[in-house]
Amino acid sequence: MVNEIIYIEAQDDYAMLYTSSDSFLTNKGISAIHTKLNPDEFVRVHRSFVVSINHIKEVLKDTGGWQIITTNNKKINVSRSYTDVVNRFKL
Repeated sequence: MVNEIIYIEAQDDYAMLYTSSDSFLTNKGISAIHTKLNPDEFVRVHRSFVVSINHIKEVLKDTGGWQIITTNNKKINVSRSYTDVVNRFKL
């Protein structure tokens, strides 16, 4: 199941897990989930988003900063405080 996760999105005190075929609401916060995942496979790119490196289709840079496009075509903005992730993982 973990390898099917494309990204995780914070939903108040909960988190939504997105796969290519479904989404699941958890009763845990995004930080609690992120700490249990392999840090070489999942990266925090925004206070509201954790993304699977294996499901990144494209990384774009524009005047507003970095944006990640996932394999399910979700566009996720990389916040300024997480831009080092793009360089560290050479996304």
